[in-house]
Amino acid sequence: VTIEYEDVFDCSARLISGSGIRSVNVSNNEVVDGNTTTFTAILEDNFEFDGWYSDAEGTNKVSSDITYVATITQNTTLYAKGTLLYDVSVYGDENLNVSSSSNRAKGGTPITVTATPTSNRYEFKGWFSNEGRTTLVSTDNPYTFTLTKDTVLYGASSLSETMYVKVNGVWSPCSKVYKKIDGRWVEQLVLSGLFD
Repeated sequence: VTIEYEDVFDCSARLISGSGIRSVNVSNNEVVDGNTTTFTAILEDNFEFDGWYSDAEGTNKVSSDITYVATITQNTTLYAKGTLLYDVSVYGDENLNVSSSSNRAKGGTPITVTATPTSNRYEFKGWFSNEGRTTLVSTDNPYTFTLTKDTVLYGASSLSETMYVKVNGVWSPCSKVYKKIDGRWVEQLVLSGLFD
């Protein structure tokens, strides 16, 4: 009688506490040497899957796949880890179209927000952290920042200091503006006094 022995290894799935993993599962807890088992994880809301790790501290990544098929050659315990995602919201006033490179991303991600005036009669004024547009964050456009928390930005515009005239239905900038004073045309340097 010939008796052949095959090694059978124990497999288990764990989660790293506080990392956004709701539950984990392994398809087979006892696996014959060289066969496979499948590790799966379910995420909490507002998290993305970071990876399966061979240590409880989450430093030695084995796979980035949320459903990971592993070939087993030893007793194996894997730990699932997630990463919190932050929301990005941008709002423009009635004279701005605004956009963001991402509406949700993990911390440390560079985000770029852009504002485009709806007309050349308006210019971008700045990004503000409050709806009343009183707390200035940046006057850069586009504006790039590193995401560290949920972020809401409000774009603001102002009437351009450049004088525009409508010619054949199209607004065009004027290089100089003149006003007739006492029968003479005089260059108007201060636009606010143009219609006095």
